[in-house]
Amino acid sequence: MKRYPAFVERSANGEWYCHAPDVPGFGAGADSLDELLNVAPEVLAAHMAALLEAGGTLPEPRSFEALRDDPELSEDFQDAELITSIAWLPLGGKSMRINISLDSLTVSAIDEQAGRLKMSRSAFLSAAARRMIAES
Repeated sequence: MKRYPAFVERSANGEWYCHAPDVPGFGAGADSLDELLNVAPEVLAAHMAALLEAGGTLPEPRSFEALRDDPELSEDFQDAELITSIAWLPLGGKSMRINISLDSLTVSAIDEQAGRLKMSRSAFLSAAARRMIAES
């Protein structure tokens, strides 16, 4: 997993927007800050997938210190309401069979929610794990 530093700004009409200077063309927007922070990893994953499909290479994230030392980003630092990082976990690894133990009530809740979302148990657990990884 890589974490890409990102600048978060609020527009005059109250919408929130973020961009990661190390990922050309990436930007995400939402009506609230919480929504933006939730959707940004998904938008970043889609953007990275598109970069790869187009034959591009994945950019390496710089440290916050390296960004601070970049004179081209001084205005970004001044305008940002928040500076954060967005987690990117590559998709497409080979599927692996694992054996896990969960209590029966948790398994029932997983199966019920996965069914509502029209997902398999494995897809649901994978999505939940990815979300937890991205949020940590």
